[in-house]
Amino acid sequence: MISSSIIRLISQRALKTSCLLILGLMLCFVSSCKDNPVNNKEEEEPQSTNPPSIPTNLSPESGATVSTNITLTWDEVTDASQYEVQLATDSNFENIISNTSADNPSYQYEEYELYKQYYWKVRAKNSAGAGEWSATRTLSINNIIYDPRCVNGMAHKEYDCKNVDLVQFLTVDDLMGERVNDIWGWTDPMTDKEYALVGLSDGVTFVDMSKPDNARILGKLTESETQRVSAGTTNGHLKSLKHDDEGKSTWRDLKVYNNHLYVVSDAQPHGLQVFDLTKLRNVESPPVQFTEDYLYQGFSPAHNIAINKESGYAYAVGSDVDGGGLHILDLSQPLNPTFVGAHADSTVGRNLTGYVHDTQCVNYKGPDPDYQGEEICFNSSETHFVIANVSDKSATATISKATYDDSEYIHQGWLTEDHSYFLQDDELDEKSGKKTTTYVWDVRDLDNPKLINEHTAASNAIDHNLYIKNGYAYQANYTSGLRILDLSNIASGTLNEVAYFDTFPQHNETEFDGAWSSYPFFESGLIIVSDISNGLFILRPNI
Repeated sequence: MISSSIIRLISQRALKTSCLLILGLMLCFVSSCKDNPVNNKEEEEPQSTNPPSIPTNLSPESGATVSTNITLTWDEVTDASQYEVQLATDSNFENIISNTSADNPSYQYEEYELYKQYYWKVRAKNSAGAGEWSATRTLSINNIIYDPRCVNGMAHKEYDCKNVDLVQFLTVDDLMGERVNDIWGWTDPMTDKEYALVGLSDGVTFVDMSKPDNARILGKLTESETQRVSAGTTNGHLKSLKHDDEGKSTWRDLKVYNNHLYVVSDAQPHGLQVFDLTKLRNVESPPVQFTEDYLYQGFSPAHNIAINKESGYAYAVGSDVDGGGLHILDLSQPLNPTFVGAHADSTVGRNLTGYVHDTQCVNYKGPDPDYQGEEICFNSSETHFVIANVSDKSATATISKATYDDSEYIHQGWLTEDHSYFLQDDELDEKSGKKTTTYVWDVRDLDNPKLINEHTAASNAIDHNLYIKNGYAYQANYTSGLRILDLSNIASGTLNEVAYFDTFPQHNETEFDGAWSSYPFFESGLIIVSDISNGLFILRPNI
């Protein structure tokens, strides 16, 4: 039993007592509350009677343009226990994008957008309530030291341009490579995120463009396990470009079908890599090294691959089988491409094997009634432009072929969206002294394609790859970069350059360096360009 005198002592001295019952005996330990600083602090903490004053000395100053992240600061307020910060895109704070509490007089916001004006204010709080808001301040963001917008013919104080802004730029080192080649894009149908798929001399790098001005590298698909650099021939094509200084293949080509990436490489044993792009949805701790999910080995090297998304067939070209012509694969099972046929016209190509350097295959919707609904391939075959009917994979047939005086190397081309005209580049004619030349074919009669004009640009740069979207041609012209042509008057063979962005400011000579290819098919309107020596450019045209 605890005596009454002990109880009185506890009451009088406000002591802390701990008691234990051991073998029927109550044992108590007494200590002063002074030995418990936590409880003492809680009892002694003063209560505020008035809300704190308005925060002062806010930074950055109103109207400032800041780089990278938004960092807001202000002087510490006496009697403040916390601060409330609001960030909005309108002065009335009806569209608040961040309403955050901060323990210290600073706050950082990272979900910014370039060139959008932001409004912000802050107030202090304590146990008596919230003080008054500070005056509203404005700011905007520019995450690059120099203005990337195309102003007075220049972007980022380095790139010649017209009607095209620079959004983001990643160097070859950023991309984890030594030399860049082809490029393609993928939009995730589940999230609508856009991704750049950038070909390198030793793999493919994946770039998340969901925040295009702050693009993130997710990882790299390494070359196939069968890759061994080879000195073998590649059907007579540009032997000086087979390998770089370290013996790696110059060429890689890639396309996307049904959320899967298909990759080929020339001048080396490689096969066809297949990679499930949905793996990019949840990448932990990037950058990650990826390997293919399947390797098709029906050929070893191949120069290019085309896919007709409407039919579900892929066309590998420039390979070591089928004369380098069309090697046709059924992609109905994306991870199990199946060979179903071939096409090679042995009357064309430098070695007369039917070699195809590049192709576009479509379900034909053009004006020629004889072939509507058929699957037609438009082949760039070194010496000739060849149109082939591949509807019956076991009995493909050449419809027509054509060439022109002084052709050097019929390299690549693309159809207008109504399938009436075909724009074609010749990779070697500029080496013979021509200005950059685009050949305009009238293909309204597939049995009789007609060359109706040669569009000549001011540059001496080599035209390499081109694509067409919404009435514009997007050309990657090596040392002169991306060129955008208006096709409104294509029926007369007339092309009009309306925009450009020179990704290769080093020079404009007739050399195999600079813009390799572009991808203009994102719904966002962004254009991605791969530059051999300079890296990845994310661009926004204003046309």
